[in-house]
Amino acid sequence: MKGGQYLPALHFIYPNNIFNISPDMKRLIFLCSIIALTFPADAQSIRVKKIRQVRVEHDAYHPSFKDKSHLILLSGRDQQPVSLYNTRTRRDKPVSELQMEPGSNHAAGAIQAKVDGKKIEMTIPGKAPVKIAPVGEVFYIWVSVSPDQQRLLFTAAGKGTYVSDLDGNIMADLGILNAPSWLNNEWVLGMNDRDDGHQVISSDVHAVHVESGRRENLTAEIQGIALYPKASTDADRVAFHNLKGEVFTMKIKIKE
Repeated sequence: MKGGQYLPALHFIYPNNIFNISPDMKRLIFLCSIIALTFPADAQSIRVKKIRQVRVEHDAYHPSFKDKSHLILLSGRDQQPVSLYNTRTRRDKPVSELQMEPGSNHAAGAIQAKVDGKKIEMTIPGKAPVKIAPVGEVFYIWVSVSPDQQRLLFTAAGKGTYVSDLDGNIMADLGILNAPSWLNNEWVLGMNDRDDGHQVISSDVHAVHVESGRRENLTAEIQGIALYPKASTDADRVAFHNLKGEVFTMKIKIKE
């Protein structure tokens, strides 16, 4: 049942002269059929096609894609940009040699959101900045605007990760998902990590479908700790790093 719509009544015809089915069994079959139709298989899923290490001669952390999926900005442990890696040529250029501003680029006219302590400050072009607290007065981190500029993604410390509309109305509770970021307008990336109080002891890259809550572990088939994933603008690649300062790219396919 979705959007206030109800399933039509189902009618089962059992030829009693062939099958001897009790009334209780008929009711059980009916209920099972209702459940199967109410919870259909999710049409969307993500297939991991290939995972490859980015080979550079320096430690690299916090990778992020530029406008094109084959260009990856690599940073140091302090999150300061170090170099730009081209996956096509497999060459790495220091930031000092690039004619570019290494910081993140906001599209002209785009809505921007940032953390302001226990509130989220949002700037809409042509309007004064507004501050919202979607889940109350808590510390907010990792806030971002969806590619279609319609929703906010954020983590509330001690509560979890959420998606809201631009007015702060909660649309989805994604549970524990650290360092979340948008994969596309339907999927969110993040890491499912555990620590021992001093350091991370395990972490996988998870993708969560916002509407259905479906969660997929994209690094289940590899060993190691996968941290701080970021998606390309085309949503066909994901990059992440491990504790050793090694960066990996993952080619994915979102199946409708």
